[in-house]
Parts: sequence; structure tokens; C-alpha cells
Amino acid sequence: MESTVISEMGADGAVRYVIDYPLTVDGTTVVIDAELSVFEPLMVDKRPKTIIFAAQLEGCRLTKTLQPTLWVDLRDESAFLWTSYENYSALGLQIDGPQMEQQLRRVLDAQARIVGVEP
Repeated sequence: MESTVISEMGADGAVRYVIDYPLTVDGTTVVIDAELSVFEPLMVDKRPKTIIFAAQLEGCRLTKTLQPTLWVDLRDESAFLWTSYENYSALGLQIDGPQMEQQLRRVLDAQARIVGVEP
């Protein structure tokens, strides 16, 4: 998944990561709760960032409030950051032109450097 990750203060005062991915199901807002330790080295400045990653689904839960929200939880131990354009592009995802390829390479190279892998 390629998306913007936002760090925000949780109700308990701890920093939490949420994926900014506008999604609804039958009018219900969907929030992807991204409490993934792989984000920590990328989010030291706490500014929203585009991150390319993968993680298994842990589960879903519906909060029944005035504004119901469907929370999607990801499994932390399965999460990883993509760091290689060649591996990422092997998934067969459509890459619309050289400008998008350059943008993907920049994000992947930055992630590789942060986690200590040769881009």
C-alpha cells in the first residue's frame, strides 16, 4: 500500500499512526489503524509522510457511536517497508509514466536509507 501516514495523539496520550486513505463502506468511515513499528524510524519528525509498505490484516471492529467508524487493524509483526523499486514493480501494479516512477523511486530510496539498506 502507498499512502500518507499521520502521527496523532491517542486518547491515552500516546502517539499513534493512522493511514490517511479516504474510504467508506455503506457510508461508514473506514480508518486504517497503523500501529506498526516499521513506521517509527520514518516518523521521528511527526510530519505526515508518504510510505510504501505491506502488512497482513489483523482484524476489523466497528465503533457504534453517533458517527460509526470501521477500524481496520494491521498485524505489526508482518509489516515491512518496500525498499526496492524492482521488487515493488514486480507486483505488476500499474505505474503511470516516468513521473510516477520517479516519485516511487524517491520514496523507496528514502525508506531504504532510513532502514539501512542499499537503495
